[in-house]
Amino acid sequence: MKVPIEVSLLDYAGFKLRALAHAKSGDWKKAQDVAAEAQANWSAIRSRVADKKLLEAVNIAVDGMKKACISQNSEMMSFAAQVDLALIDLLETYFEKNIR
Repeated sequence: MKVPIEVSLLDYAGFKLRALAHAKSGDWKKAQDVAAEAQANWSAIRSRVADKKLLEAVNIAVDGMKKACISQNSEMMSFAAQVDLALIDLLETYFEKNIR
């Protein structure tokens, strides 16, 4: 498998956070858990990303997800999740082209 499973898990985290951001209940504990999982998955693969701009962009997105969940800001969480989802396509392409 060229693309690590953690990339798919980051994708899934983005979808979960978007859904939680739009939910009326505001389950911030669950959102924080999802953001922590995203951080763990990113930590597992970030050393394999040599593209510094991509690395920085994903670092910022994951950090944004965590901060949005901690501050309980649903708009920021939704935006950070959208950024994460956009970057997943770039990560997939990166890994498909740069097997390590």
